[in-house]
Amino acid sequence: ATLLKQRKIQLEEFTELLKKSQQTSIPLQEDYLLQEIGGVLSFHLGRTGEKEKIGNYELLEELGRGGMGVVYRAYHPGLNIHVAIKMMIAGENASEKTIQRFQREMKVLGKLEHPGIVKIVDVGQDGKKSYFVMEYVPGESLEKARTHLTIREKVEILIKVLEALYYAHQEKILHRDIKLENILVTPAQVVKILDFGLAKDLASEESLKLTQSGTFFGTGHYMAPEQARGEIKNITP
Repeated sequence: ATLLKQRKIQLEEFTELLKKSQQTSIPLQEDYLLQEIGGVLSFHLGRTGEKEKIGNYELLEELGRGGMGVVYRAYHPGLNIHVAIKMMIAGENASEKTIQRFQREMKVLGKLEHPGIVKIVDVGQDGKKSYFVMEYVPGESLEKARTHLTIREKVEILIKVLEALYYAHQEKILHRDIKLENILVTPAQVVKILDFGLAKDLASEESLKLTQSGTFFGTGHYMAPEQARGEIKNITP
């Protein structure tokens, strides 16, 4: 029921977005349209009274979503564990490039094993829906947690984030979208870096091909000044 309400709200928001686009003559990107429409259609809004499942997992609630994927808290009855499952928003309507980036994120997470980075534990395919499973870590984003943390606690969290990023860089992985919303903090102040959807594997030719020279990635407020100013020549990997 909770998931159904969430999807109805998202459908209403998307309808308003379409109306606004038509009124202002601002074109919406085709990939974005496909992702949002696919996300609504692929979730089967008409199914009520049933637990939504993917593979062996029961979907319980939506934890968050970004430009490419949506993450759910899920339950595996056989193992009696809760996990986090990420799927493409567009589902089977995803573009080839979106699918490639989704697969790249799976490979990147599979390559990394560090206490400060969310761990991937399974991958699967349910019909035409691809998904991967991560450990479920109860907590809140640093964006929310920072309002009640002391200066000392913030510094300790920053050190943990830098240690995890240093490890990833040693493995030739660049996250490329580090921000407060992508850092999870538990009540015990365990820190996890999330969302490697824009990550770049410098050791993978396939990963390098997905990023075109001069293409901007990340979140505006967190970009390096030279990147925000469009100074392509001054931007390093």
